[in-house]
Amino acid sequence: MRRSCRWSMPVAAALCFVSTYARAGQIDPGLQEILDGAPADQVFSVIAFLNEQVDLTAATRQMDVERATLQRRHEHVIVSLQGVADTTQGAVRAFLQQGVADGGVRSFEAVWIRNLFIVEATKATIIELAAHPDVDRVYFDYEIELIKPMPVVDAPNHGDEEVPQAPEIGLVAIRAPEVWAMGIDGSGVLVSNMDTGVDGNHPALRDRWAGVADSRYQGHPEWAYFDPFGGRHDFPRDQNGHGTHTMGTVTGGPPGDQIGVAPGAFWIAAAPIDRGGGIPRTVADAILSFQWLADPDGNPNTNWDVPATNSNSWGVTTGHGYPPCDQTFWSYIDACEAAGIFVTFSAGNEGSSGLRRPADRATTDYNCNAVAAIDANNPNWPIASFSSRGPTNCTPDGRQAIKPDIGAPGVDVRSSLPGGGYGRLSGTSMASPHINGVAALMRQANPNISVDDMKQVMYETAVDLGNPGEDNSYGWGMVDAFEAVSRVLNANDPYACCFGDGSCSDVLPQDCRAAGGKSRFGYECGQISCPQPGACCFDDGTCDDILEANCTAPGSDWSEGDCGSVDCPQPGACCFDDGTCQMLGPVACENAGGEFSGHGISCDDAGCPQPGACCVTDDECRILGPDACRAAGGSFKGHDTTCTNACPCDKIAKLKAKCNDSGNVKVVVKIVDDSMNGERITVDVRGTRVVTGVLGNKAKLIAGPFSGPVPVRVVDPDCTNTVTAQCP
Repeated sequence: MRRSCRWSMPVAAALCFVSTYARAGQIDPGLQEILDGAPADQVFSVIAFLNEQVDLTAATRQMDVERATLQRRHEHVIVSLQGVADTTQGAVRAFLQQGVADGGVRSFEAVWIRNLFIVEATKATIIELAAHPDVDRVYFDYEIELIKPMPVVDAPNHGDEEVPQAPEIGLVAIRAPEVWAMGIDGSGVLVSNMDTGVDGNHPALRDRWAGVADSRYQGHPEWAYFDPFGGRHDFPRDQNGHGTHTMGTVTGGPPGDQIGVAPGAFWIAAAPIDRGGGIPRTVADAILSFQWLADPDGNPNTNWDVPATNSNSWGVTTGHGYPPCDQTFWSYIDACEAAGIFVTFSAGNEGSSGLRRPADRATTDYNCNAVAAIDANNPNWPIASFSSRGPTNCTPDGRQAIKPDIGAPGVDVRSSLPGGGYGRLSGTSMASPHINGVAALMRQANPNISVDDMKQVMYETAVDLGNPGEDNSYGWGMVDAFEAVSRVLNANDPYACCFGDGSCSDVLPQDCRAAGGKSRFGYECGQISCPQPGACCFDDGTCDDILEANCTAPGSDWSEGDCGSVDCPQPGACCFDDGTCQMLGPVACENAGGEFSGHGISCDDAGCPQPGACCVTDDECRILGPDACRAAGGSFKGHDTTCTNACPCDKIAKLKAKCNDSGNVKVVVKIVDDSMNGERITVDVRGTRVVTGVLGNKAKLIAGPFSGPVPVRVVDPDCTNTVTAQCP
């Protein structure tokens, strides 16, 4: 059931954090390119984001301050998201309903997880929708695909694949059996994946599907399996095999083979990716899947049905229509994680070509959790050749950041396949389910630990591989389930909390987050050194003593020391197209559409270029800057030029036409000077176009015979003056 935002609750002021964007609706450039040239009645699938959105950062901060339980976080976030949607979607819904009646809208669906509509409509209706005052932006509904496994080349000889491997070598590598020996195997934890589906009859998985393993699902299999493609939510199935393999790595176990990291966990699944025979599915299916995962039973007051973890072995590339740093999926991931779901993505199998989206995101230390593939069959644990490498520029200021975040076994991984069998696949698709399983073990060890704290502990306890520290191949290294779980077992004790001023205090992790600090699990302040602040020079020339990690504003630059010991570059002249000038930093200048002249250069010394003559047409001249001239479709004649004789028609001093007794019309075009000498012009003589050359400052031609009045006009250049010759 749906829930509106509970404005009457005591914490009503904190329940619905809303961000409102002031701009009018816009069509995304990618969609505009698709629409251009299409007939007005052609139908497209689009996604329309509304202006008002929940501020998930503020909502999470509020929950940290309250020391909220996982259930409280879930209720708070879902009620807020649904409340904003319920109170703001009415006008757009009415517009779309009218569109259905008028034939311009084929179908639409309202979505609350990020306040949007998924719409199938004609081009003409989409343009109207984008102009609606409640709409922020409209995007094309692009295709997405799973990260297809790599061929298993030169695989080790594992003998008869029907002989159970207990446990698999990848599980041993990440020390999962050592965690099981502690009595922690994922019991009581619900895991999930978003993939091609799962074979619910597989012996390693069937007893763990929540739809049959948990009596609370009785009569409601749709709470445990979501099929946006076929609408068959009654029982999990998988015609592809990819989703069955990845889920097996998360939680597969007896009576099947020991293939899963968290064999005690129950699972649910969404199946929006590459359904049946490689049929590509759309962003719309993924959006609906994220929404389902955030609240499977439709009741925000319950969270037993909400998975603790979710792995995604899919991604998109530029070839799918998504440029680097595309933000399409960011907000859905943020909503799920704000509600308490640990979300992880495979980095991609593109090697040095870079990460897929959204795994390339690095807007914080924790978003988005991207997983590399490591060969656990080799005792040296080399990074897989296909595993996507960093860096990424998807940061708040566009600077490079290290990606991926962490590694896991992803080469020759044995797991479940549809039909009850097992098989080996390679890819980062096989690596991210290991992270899913480790997160499940951590959540059992500490049920209310936050998503960001789970990631931090995972990174801190990883086995460092490759270059010392974090690197663009392994991230922080191979995940270590035993160390991660051991660290969070006591995560409700006070630990070292590092603050922005470099100070440290031993406090509870939730209090550390609420105060803006960063916990160091397993350590006291006397055992660590917190990062110290330094001088952060901003684009506008000001300075602040802050941590390097917080010096992320566009154009900022951090250095050791303090602001008193550094000279920050100062703003300079920023010249605009209209000839005006402002003192700005280089980033602010670029964002404002200007040209930066250099730090410390004044507007008086910059000598900004001034506007000049712009021939908007052959017959019309305006004084504009070059950018404004091009935007008007004109031809810019140079800075500081005047409109005097600047455009082609201005150079025509006189047009004469005279008809002789034979009916032939003699035309003379006189030019103001010889600047057009040798050029060709076209003259229309009563519908007949004649091309002639300019000799010196004149062009002459004879056409005919005609009778009666004969209108004559120069058409190239396109001039408006017309004369008439009278023929017998």
